[in-house]
Amino acid sequence: MSESDLERDFVKECEHRGWLAVKLNLKGYRGWPDRMIIGPLGQVRFVELKVPFGRLSPSQEVVHDLLWQRNIKVHIPTRGEDFERIFE
Repeated sequence: MSESDLERDFVKECEHRGWLAVKLNLKGYRGWPDRMIIGPLGQVRFVELKVPFGRLSPSQEVVHDLLWQRNIKVHIPTRGEDFERIFE
């Protein structure tokens, strides 16, 4: 499964659960997670989709560390079975 396949499946799962899946494409800001998802009750999650054994780029590691320093977790699912934990 490619990352684009995983992302497509993830967006479908978000829509099924009533969450918005916003694609983060920030010009001038490399390394941001692939998606910010917003739940029906205002919950916000950041999600970086990776295939099994996929690695974060150096810019992704920097951004993820900045988010973690602010107590913001970035979820990194590698297969569909990992999606459930994100919505908890």
